[in-house]
Amino acid sequence: VFTTGKIGAINQIDILPEVNGKVTAIYFKEGETVTKGSVLVKLNDADLQAQLLKNKSQVKLAEQKLERVKKLLAINGISQEEFDAQENELNSLKADQAYITAQIAKTTIVAPFSGVIGLKNISEGSFVNATTPIASLVQLNPLYVEFSMPEKYSNSIKKGTEIKFSNEGNEADNIATIYAIEPK
Repeated sequence: VFTTGKIGAINQIDILPEVNGKVTAIYFKEGETVTKGSVLVKLNDADLQAQLLKNKSQVKLAEQKLERVKKLLAINGISQEEFDAQENELNSLKADQAYITAQIAKTTIVAPFSGVIGLKNISEGSFVNATTPIASLVQLNPLYVEFSMPEKYSNSIKKGTEIKFSNEGNEADNIATIYAIEPK
């Protein structure tokens, strides 16, 4: 059975930031191969770092206060309600700290998979938002071959079946393995 199809990348994305900010550093060169987890871009996080520092001192103070309140509760110097309120304040500050840390993490943009990075659409000093494409990332290994075939041959092909294919300009046969079949 002969049919036509297309060859494409299994993973292909436009890299977009999750948060707004000014680009402080670009760590990739256009057209280079990057590995999964590689830092690509850093956005300004100075305000978040300051918030985190403030929050850490508040957490430390709340922990000290909780220890004092715990000692007072042990000798019935305060009510359980006052102790619970102080414990709640500490937990709230710790939740704020987790949120700030998560926001800081979003200012470091990393490659979600290994691949070749395209042309950059930004420069250091640029302001980006969640709709600003930074660059494209394409995984070139492995590739997929997508093709259609008449329904009467559907029983002869299944997951794991090897097929031969060639592409224009390169008549040599290549081998691919069926990894999925679209049911429709």
